[in-house]
Amino acid sequence: MKIVIINGSARKGNTLTAINAFIKGASEKNEIEIIEPDKLNIAPCKGCGVC
Repeated sequence: MKIVIINGSARKGNTLTAINAFIKGASEKNEIEIIEPDKLNIAPCKGCGVC
């Protein structure tokens, strides 16, 4: 099974602790991907029409 975790917290606190505990139990037979939006370069639409 593929599992995607979106960590919306920029701090390394309780959310990360809970995520790590989940990963420890779920990583045995699963593919896990963690997405951290605060580390991505996300910008609003420029209206350039390229897309």
